[in-house]
Amino acid sequence: MVMIITNAKGEEQAVLEEMDTFDLDLGDTNDFVFEVPLSRYDPSIHSKGCQIFAPGTEYGGIISGREVTKDGSVRLSGHTWRGRLARKVIEPPAGQDYKVVSGEANTVIRSLVGDQLGSLFAVDEDDSKITIANHQIPRYVTLLEGIEGMLAKKGARLRIYYVQGPSNGVGAVHLCAVPVTDYSGEIEFSEDCRLRLSIKEEWGGINHLICLGKGDLKERLVRHLYVQADGSIGTRRHFTGLAEMTAIYDYKSADDEESLIEDGTKRLRELADYRQCEVSVTDGTELEIGDIVGGRERITGAVMKAPIAGKVLKIQKGRETIEYRAKEAD
Repeated sequence: MVMIITNAKGEEQAVLEEMDTFDLDLGDTNDFVFEVPLSRYDPSIHSKGCQIFAPGTEYGGIISGREVTKDGSVRLSGHTWRGRLARKVIEPPAGQDYKVVSGEANTVIRSLVGDQLGSLFAVDEDDSKITIANHQIPRYVTLLEGIEGMLAKKGARLRIYYVQGPSNGVGAVHLCAVPVTDYSGEIEFSEDCRLRLSIKEEWGGINHLICLGKGDLKERLVRHLYVQADGSIGTRRHFTGLAEMTAIYDYKSADDEESLIEDGTKRLRELADYRQCEVSVTDGTELEIGDIVGGRERITGAVMKAPIAGKVLKIQKGRETIEYRAKEAD
């Protein structure tokens, strides 16, 4: 994989080289870090605002941190493109409870992004064939959360990729909506493939969430949410006695039942039982966040089918490894 580095204007300057390590996280911390020897440090490309990218991929971001290490290297870090989206917030319009959007998905994404990311980000003009109808965006979520949540309800995901400009010129980060691809019928991660595989199962998660909204004392808005036998979330208790696991969700800014239940449901999914698969791939397999895969551990018999929730690119002395993380609720 070729990683290109730019100056602070975004103009291509060189291929990133002589790295002992390069680590880029997508879906969790959404950041990157790499080191260059002091002997090769160049302030024109190793400073605040300089960009790195792999053409045609989501791998890249903007340098925002610098540290001189004790071993004579300069450690550079920053936010990925996805991380930049996570640092913008969608606010409801003045005088309205929620921002509601409708239309072709790319057009909607363009309206949400607006001009707050400058010319570095562009939304594809192509018709995604995905229609958004009266989607209500939760109050004060990040731009990334708002777009991903909107697309997830349509079986779609956000694609992010870098398009180079003219020779040594300025490129742009492109965004677009694409359908989620279910690879679980053709790709199953297991030790049979000679991969490093880990499947974690949590059976002691929360299955009863008491959601507390606006108001005080007996006037407080209270709603109970419960995990059902099939893993869905409803308002009728399923697990009882020793099997019932209860927690409190304090969301006092929720001023109506609908928003309290919507955000409470999201929180309960985070706290409930789950299965998580982590796998390291070195054979060139390339999957994207939101796509669905399968995993199987032969000895325990643990099997799962879940969307990719995160991926980490590691380059160590020229050897590339991609670690995928998939998670599904039981």
